[in-house]
Amino acid sequence: MQHFDGFLGLPDYGSRYLPLLPYVYAALDRVQARLEHGSALPADAVIATTPRAGKPLAAENLAMPK
Repeated sequence: MQHFDGFLGLPDYGSRYLPLLPYVYAALDRVQARLEHGSALPADAVIATTPRAGKPLAAENLAMPK
């Protein structure tokens, strides 16, 4: 969680919000793989998200391993 989670109580913001921290972890995992194993970094820095579109937050909305 991060400090923007405090805005989840606001209906408009809460319906569109995705926590940022899982995407930060995904980016750090890429850097760690590069440093430890020499894995190639992607050509871009985009980590795809799955927008919620007003639905409750679920695991598929987060860049987390299953």
